[in-house]
Amino acid sequence: MSRSSTRWLSRFACPPGFFPDIRCAILLGSWVLAACGGGGGEKPPPTPPANKAPVAVADRVRTDEDTAVVIPATTLVANDTDADGDSLAVTVVGNATQGTVTLAGGNVAFTPEANFFGTATFGYTVSDGTNTSTSTVTVTVQSVNDAPVASADSAVTRMNGGLTLSVAKLLANDSDVEGDGLTVSQVANADHGTVELVGDEVKFTPTPGFAGAASFEYQVSDIHGTTATGSVAVRVRDDVPNSVVAGPLHTCAVFQDGRVKCWGFNEYGQLGLEDAANRGDGPGEMGDLLPFVRLGAGQKVTSLHLGAYYTCALLESGAVKCWGRNIAGMLGLGDTQSRGAVPGGMDEALPPVDLGTGRTAKALAANGSDYTCAILDDDTVKCWGDSDRAQLGLGDVRNRGDGPGEMGDALPPVDLGAGRTAKALAAGSGHTCALLDDDTVKCWGYNVFGQLGLGDTEDRGDDPDEMGDALPRVELGAGRTARAIAAGGYSTCALLDDGSVKCWGYNEYGQLGLGDTEPRGDGPGEMAAALPPVNLGTGRTAKALSLGAFYTCALLDDGSVKCWGSNESGRLGLGDSKNRGQLPAQMGDALPPVNLGTGRTATSLTTGTHTCVTLDDGDVKCWGDNDYGQLGLGDTKTRGESPGEMGAALQAVGF
Repeated sequence: MSRSSTRWLSRFACPPGFFPDIRCAILLGSWVLAACGGGGGEKPPPTPPANKAPVAVADRVRTDEDTAVVIPATTLVANDTDADGDSLAVTVVGNATQGTVTLAGGNVAFTPEANFFGTATFGYTVSDGTNTSTSTVTVTVQSVNDAPVASADSAVTRMNGGLTLSVAKLLANDSDVEGDGLTVSQVANADHGTVELVGDEVKFTPTPGFAGAASFEYQVSDIHGTTATGSVAVRVRDDVPNSVVAGPLHTCAVFQDGRVKCWGFNEYGQLGLEDAANRGDGPGEMGDLLPFVRLGAGQKVTSLHLGAYYTCALLESGAVKCWGRNIAGMLGLGDTQSRGAVPGGMDEALPPVDLGTGRTAKALAANGSDYTCAILDDDTVKCWGDSDRAQLGLGDVRNRGDGPGEMGDALPPVDLGAGRTAKALAAGSGHTCALLDDDTVKCWGYNVFGQLGLGDTEDRGDDPDEMGDALPRVELGAGRTARAIAAGGYSTCALLDDGSVKCWGYNEYGQLGLGDTEPRGDGPGEMAAALPPVNLGTGRTAKALSLGAFYTCALLDDGSVKCWGSNESGRLGLGDSKNRGQLPAQMGDALPPVNLGTGRTATSLTTGTHTCVTLDDGDVKCWGDNDYGQLGLGDTKTRGESPGEMGAALQAVGF
């Protein structure tokens, strides 16, 4: 066949040297037939070029912390290229770091993780309809200061009382995501009371006579001045006492209405119930079944003093009434007849102590055994009762108040020194200490263990020339003064102006908290800077002190309670009967706080042979010796000397 001859073949199936002649093409079904010719036929069309993939170019965007950024897809592809000039579209987004990314409605949205700032990324794919390309978008998330978060708080106080919350406690459950330091910048909007910010404390005072739900708000600020508002719900209770005082073997409470209840040992009528039956040592004796002490129509009590077997009450009028054992005239009634153990001895029949013409009392000494001391309205001090160790401070060892003509104007005030007056008193077993108006301390009376803090063992106050300016002050250390004092047994402690605690005197049971059993203050060179402070634990200071029967308890700045010394009957509240403070390794962080219950703190404490605390929710809990029902739990079982008896397991006193 010549090259010019025609062959009928399927489309493009021509022999070498021949090519389809489109002028002679026939469409036959799905076949295209064309004549194959050479020389004079048409050349085939050129092969179309292959589609080139687009090129996606990385992008950068910015947004603020906690703020999504929305990018139009057209913006993302604006710097991408396609060699063929094809239109480009974003088809896929993903692989996000530090956030999430979505594609919808022609927009790409990137949402950073909550509170994240820094560099985040996500990937995207661009398509020209045939081929694709992938690149990355870098998102710079700029830090923005977040407002702090103020969480709601709750607290409890008593009717006609007051609530003090530390700023640190208020802020404890508040937060700031940047970790900024927080402060309480203001308080406001008190409901059923008033609120004020004083230094690092918030003080709420309920409306007088109000009980129920109250509240206030506080503003928390971070270092940038960004604020949030928190609220504090305050439960104002009318069913809890204003104060609780423990004696050696009995306990009393003063309620909001000025009435008093007492329980425990009552052989001498010290409970003021006109009988000698103990209370609290059996079921059905507490709560509404425990009578109030009757002190006369309309009489209201502001504070109490509990001696070994007697009780004294300071009335709202400034008068003092005492009842119970009176062997040494400690009731101040000019005789030795006990009061309160038989019918007819209380109420209007119980006379007030004669303090002198026109004189009233403003405070009573804490603790004491068989004598009583009071600070009068002119800030002088008068003491009466047992004086066998000169604890009355009158320059002799003669009792006062046990015979006629010894009280009233005949009873001289204690000579504290020229121009000096007393702010507070503490009484131990035969010695007395006064916190003076210049915040120094003077002690007199029994001193065999150095409990007067004078570097010797000589009693003071048993001779006329030993009081007044002749009585030295206790040396507390250079620049140190006292905020409060406490005495118990044959020991004394002072709460100093820096929140530290120093103790001196008898120390057989480690009650001085110095990690040994050596007395302090009974020899030269043991006081002032030589007397170390009690190690209360890292960063801890004290707010209040109480000394019981050879042991000491401190209410610390965080509301916790630590006790050391004799642990007979579990009075330290540590679930055993092991003494603490006799060895160096028993104090400081090694000394555990008393378990008061989950989240509970103490607002006050008192000690005898047992310990009682008032908790932040208004409840009162007591532990230690309970031979006479002084814990108020309806039995005579001790608490605190075995595991599992403290914390939530320790029942509150039922009033």
